[in-house]
Amino acid sequence: MLELLNQPVEVLSYFTEGRVQPLRFRWRGRVVRIRRVTGEWTRQEGVGRVHYFSVLAENSDYFELAYDVDQSSWRLCRVWLEG
Repeated sequence: MLELLNQPVEVLSYFTEGRVQPLRFRWRGRVVRIRRVTGEWTRQEGVGRVHYFSVLAENSDYFELAYDVDQSSWRLCRVWLEG
């Protein structure tokens, strides 16, 4: 089941050598641990840049996260839930 969300979320991530990597995030009161980043791309949105990440969670659900560089904020864009 695919859900389009565009909701703000808290993301634990690390920054190294000018890159950002999401590790886990909180959604609907639970922590979602990221098993693997399956895709990554950047888009210019207005005057700012947004980094997008397609991620596979430990429970085999897929998520699309976005990091807004100018706002230093994360949002959950899409969710594909197994089952």
